[in-house]
Amino acid sequence: MTRLNRYVPSLLALACMACAAAPAVPQWPPRDELARWEPVPGVSVVAPRLPPGVSETANGTTRVSCNPLRAPDTTAWPYARLDRVCAWEHLNFSRQFRLDWYPDTFEPGTSPEENLTRLEREAVQPFARNQYTRLPAPWMGWEWRGLGEGQIIRDRWIVVGTGLLFLQAISVKEDPFPEGEAFLDSLRVTAVEPTAR
Repeated sequence: MTRLNRYVPSLLALACMACAAAPAVPQWPPRDELARWEPVPGVSVVAPRLPPGVSETANGTTRVSCNPLRAPDTTAWPYARLDRVCAWEHLNFSRQFRLDWYPDTFEPGTSPEENLTRLEREAVQPFARNQYTRLPAPWMGWEWRGLGEGQIIRDRWIVVGTGLLFLQAISVKEDPFPEGEAFLDSLRVTAVEPTAR
């Protein structure tokens, strides 16, 4: 037996102890809190559920709300058409999901590609400059990933017929938050639209 072979079991034991001592990354949202939501007819995501008939709730760690916009937004296109805001937040982990719906944002009869170009020119490019990418098919949309003040931010703008859908996942820099990716990727559009999947 070589000298190295005598030390291998000890090194493996130390490595296993280090793995066991590392804190587990908390999962949020827990699987038992998840539900497929359809806050907009034909548009759904997987996120923490709200009790039936309730538009806002909070427990010790999670705040969930899904409301029509109470006051009109007077900012520039397309944000002036904001109709519904759904937000999910874990207070202890500084993790957030968001879904905004802007109906009738694009003129009827324009092509999805024309709508995508207008969205890029008037909303995405002024915000994200050249740091955004086009979403893969079947989505007609754009994605920006960046850093805010101590945060990781993932934004998606998606053309849905004549409407605009905005999805966002936010967490602190030290917490890449894989559940945020799952939220973004859970989107389904079941309405009969050119961008449906």
